[in-house]
Amino acid sequence: MQNKKQLFRYPKLLILLYAMIVLTSSFHSRPLASAAGSSPLQVISLMDSGWTDLYNEGRVRVDHSNYLTGNGSLRFDHSMDGNFTGAYLQLPWQNLSNKGFKISFKTASWERLESFLIGFCSDEAFEKNFNHFYYIDLKYYLTSIRDNEWNSITLSQSNLFAAGFPSWKNIGSIFIRTFSSQQPTPTLWIDEISTFDTGSKKGIVIAYDDGHRSAYTKGKITMDKYGFPGAMFIIPSYINQPGFMNSLQLQDMARSGWDIGGHSDYLLLSLPDELLEKDIRDTQSYLKALGYPGYQFYAIPYGEYNEKVIQVLNKYFPYIRPNYALHQPGGYAISDKLNSQVVSLYTPPEIIIEWIDQANKNNDLLILVFHKIEEYPIYDTEYSLANFIRVLDYLKNNKIPVTTLSEYFNPKP
Repeated sequence: MQNKKQLFRYPKLLILLYAMIVLTSSFHSRPLASAAGSSPLQVISLMDSGWTDLYNEGRVRVDHSNYLTGNGSLRFDHSMDGNFTGAYLQLPWQNLSNKGFKISFKTASWERLESFLIGFCSDEAFEKNFNHFYYIDLKYYLTSIRDNEWNSITLSQSNLFAAGFPSWKNIGSIFIRTFSSQQPTPTLWIDEISTFDTGSKKGIVIAYDDGHRSAYTKGKITMDKYGFPGAMFIIPSYINQPGFMNSLQLQDMARSGWDIGGHSDYLLLSLPDELLEKDIRDTQSYLKALGYPGYQFYAIPYGEYNEKVIQVLNKYFPYIRPNYALHQPGGYAISDKLNSQVVSLYTPPEIIIEWIDQANKNNDLLILVFHKIEEYPIYDTEYSLANFIRVLDYLKNNKIPVTTLSEYFNPKP
């Protein structure tokens, strides 16, 4: 334990180490219940008791005035010396195989928070030794976290890395480790860590944002050869504009069983209240008037939102997708915080195939988000047609189910 603690006392060195692991490990290594329905959650901790300070740096305490559930949240006030702050919870031995996780948190400044790691440990006595654990640093995967607002996310085991030789069949403790070297140090609150059964339902959704023409002429037309449906998130005012799909192409997608969901060209955060509601309402009206499947789904432009944006979106769209770079675990979904993996020019097909394998193994809903498909991509939002075909071949050859969001969440009888 002493050596591990000493290692964890060098924040900047360890952050660089974790960044390298994230980059290299990714390369190698009603049906779905919603938050609005009956909850399948099994609470691990309400965060108001049982946690032990791990580093004695900064301050870890229960905050009885700022919480969502139970009697308080676990509050982390970071050390001004730039050391790690953390806590652990010893558990009765638990088998967490085939489980997903839900965690709720709030921070005074997501930008100044440099690391937010949660780990699940298989070692017998955490205080004496922790060498075998699964972990994820959420700072690398979540964007657009708004300051001083509670956030709830779901996690799949697909997105956690292994240190040593842990086993999901034997988890005896959870630890949280945070870090910030910036001033003023950002307070972090965590409230409720829960698990849920992932079930047996899984699927891959191939989605496109914006409605670019090449998403039809190269994306959809290529997918037709494999019999794969997809999901298109359109900006209504862009239809029939240069470089974008026309009405006939959109109708062909809908007839072929594709979802047609909503999107926008506005940064929703910047819109006054009246224009915000009008833009969202008009998008839903456009989709519903045409009777397209998928009108229940919305992709937040640029992934930027706050609680006010979510509240307005919830009035018109039951399912909302921000830009959380995570697999969506099966068994439970926060309907206005669906996870997805955005594919860019620099995403090798091997990475996507690894995502697919993990999703298939852990019964995830993997939402792959593209923008343009081009033979010779240049820009970040374009993806190589040849690499795209490699991914489709892999899905077909391995009989991986490709579905749509509407079929996954609301299957036909």
